[in-house]
Amino acid sequence: MNSDVLEDQFAGIFFLNHFKKEFSEQTLDLFYETFSKHCSTWAFCDSSCIRVVGPFLAKRNELAKRTIESWAHSENLWVRRGSLVILLKIIMLKKDFEPSYVFEFIERMMKYHEEYIQKGIGWLLKTCSKYKPDVIYQYLEKNKKDLPRLILRYASEKLSKENRAQILKKE
Repeated sequence: MNSDVLEDQFAGIFFLNHFKKEFSEQTLDLFYETFSKHCSTWAFCDSSCIRVVGPFLAKRNELAKRTIESWAHSENLWVRRGSLVILLKIIMLKKDFEPSYVFEFIERMMKYHEEYIQKGIGWLLKTCSKYKPDVIYQYLEKNKKDLPRLILRYASEKLSKENRAQILKKE
């Protein structure tokens, strides 16, 4: 994973994927150290968090929350995006989420204005809309004046045609 060649990095992710059941908190710390130094693309970030970190943390609620919160405050763009991707992967695996936690987390992440963070927020909300579309619709409707259009477009992709049109309607 510490190679400058993207294909080598992906080989490292696929290798680690086979051993994630044997990970520990110390393994996660080592992963973070390498990830924060060598992750420089959305593809590496998302693949690492979807295939390895998210599934490892899905059955470890307290460690998952600590990791997500810690990564969310990193100075590294890709680590911050990773916190969003880890959370959405856990939601995908559990097929459920706690709206208050997700919405509070999004509010904290809104202070970062990078495109990849906004896309990550939109992807997280879109993922949540698969399980509680009415809750996500209400959140988007309530906050659409404060949310960037990029987030609204991504987040509303899985909503009904009518609800998506309402969210994207300019007022």
